[in-house]
Amino acid sequence: MSFMSHYYVALPCLTRKHPSVALCPRKSPVVVCFANGEPRTGRAMRPNDSSAQIDPLIDQYGPEIRKLIDSARRTLRSAFPGCAETADSKARLLGYGYGPGYKGTVSTLILSKTGVKIGIPFGASLKDPTHLLTGEGKVHRHVAVFEPADLKTPALKSLLRDALSAWKLRAGAAESRPIAAASLSRIPK
Repeated sequence: MSFMSHYYVALPCLTRKHPSVALCPRKSPVVVCFANGEPRTGRAMRPNDSSAQIDPLIDQYGPEIRKLIDSARRTLRSAFPGCAETADSKARLLGYGYGPGYKGTVSTLILSKTGVKIGIPFGASLKDPTHLLTGEGKVHRHVAVFEPADLKTPALKSLLRDALSAWKLRAGAAESRPIAAASLSRIPK
């Protein structure tokens, strides 16, 4: 498999050890919109691709839910500065993360016709004294949001800070492992 057969997406890496970028091989283009709302141009992305996937996904919902989605997006972007926002139209969710795949994901925004859910990967391991997190999964938990006021609670903001701290710990542990020289050869110059 040659380098040109894959698309690479550059995502910011927020660690002290590697302040450059993380590269994610994909077989098809991936759209990434950074927290400032601007799409990043690169091998796998063309300008305005992110809005081209995110906006139609949000437009499927009524005006009240769209307002709630916009409020939730602002909340997540402020909680996770510099994160990438990705759209998965089949799953009807937006992902927020600093690296590729589930391991790089800090949060998800699950869209529905009655509200939104803020998903927290590895949320089952977080302390939740106010019992905001719900769900039966072994790893993933979520917070149901039905009104914009729910997004301003101190308990939710604290939970999002804890989720970011937990991600940084996981990412730091992953970076301490040695990288194979073969994987470095695929990084574009």
